[in-house]
Amino acid sequence: MSPLSALGFGFSKEHYSTGDELLQAARQFRARQIPVDGIVQDWKYWGDLQWSPQWDTSIYPNPQNMITELHDLNYHIMVSVWCKFENASYLQQARKSKELVDGTNWLDMYQSHAQQSLYERIKDEMYSIGVDSIWLDATEAGGWQDYDKKVFPYGVDKEGVHANSVLNAYCLAG
Repeated sequence: MSPLSALGFGFSKEHYSTGDELLQAARQFRARQIPVDGIVQDWKYWGDLQWSPQWDTSIYPNPQNMITELHDLNYHIMVSVWCKFENASYLQQARKSKELVDGTNWLDMYQSHAQQSLYERIKDEMYSIGVDSIWLDATEAGGWQDYDKKVFPYGVDKEGVHANSVLNAYCLAG
């Protein structure tokens, strides 16, 4: 069964730009007695660190304190995590351990070791500081640079497949 918190009202917007902006919204909901149960931090919390599940402390100075305050205000927080990597260290590590769909910077969710590696990153960056849930984002129907490209995920023969047939598998990995 879903947790009771999943039955409440969750608030999401395109994204918050800073931790202060997120906390101001949360405080205003409470001050105005708007019954919000959960808040979603969508993309861009990584700031200048580029796409990866990590907080840029120049715009989210202390994400653990932010989450503690949200919990004190009786909120659950969900964070959007993408399967696309641009952060140099994450990308290098993912390429070295063959976690990506060949020729892209997208995680190959058909690889069990890629799933485990992503989980470890999420656990270290999110769950360890109190994030309540994760939204496996990046499941849009198209428009990505690699979308129509021929790719070779784990188990695909030498002819490959179109990226659009495998990239949306990410949201099912949770």
